[in-house]
Amino acid sequence: MSLDQIQMIIIVKNVYVAGDYVKCVKRSSLPDVSNETTEKLAIESGGVMSFSKISSAVVPSDEGLGDDGVPMPETEFLDEVAKGLRVALGLHLFNFDMIKDGKEDGYLVVDINYFPGFEKLSNYESVMSDFFLNVKKLQELKKT
Repeated sequence: MSLDQIQMIIIVKNVYVAGDYVKCVKRSSLPDVSNETTEKLAIESGGVMSFSKISSAVVPSDEGLGDDGVPMPETEFLDEVAKGLRVALGLHLFNFDMIKDGKEDGYLVVDINYFPGFEKLSNYESVMSDFFLNVKKLQELKKT
């Protein structure tokens, strides 16, 4: 990615999937980088910019509009993306990250984790318990 491509607002959405359960959590955005900053980076550091600790920062407002005014993806859209990934990857417990350029429509899936840290998700204990109980029930049904 070139430095001029960084000059956009990127909103990170972390989507957790456990069976049919799909939940989107908004995370901190990558910063909007000005032309002056990119020029300075190109001269001083060869164009390298650190974005430390962004992946672990969860924004408290994870419903509706975030603090930045960018709407959360529609539930139906998230369900369809999760279903497509579930089928394509053969996974039932995973999460994926999506980005949205603040200047463009649409989202991009940029990362898929096949055993994610669900602790960032509120009420994850009950989500995980329900998921494993459903797996057990499905196994028992297959036996009969």
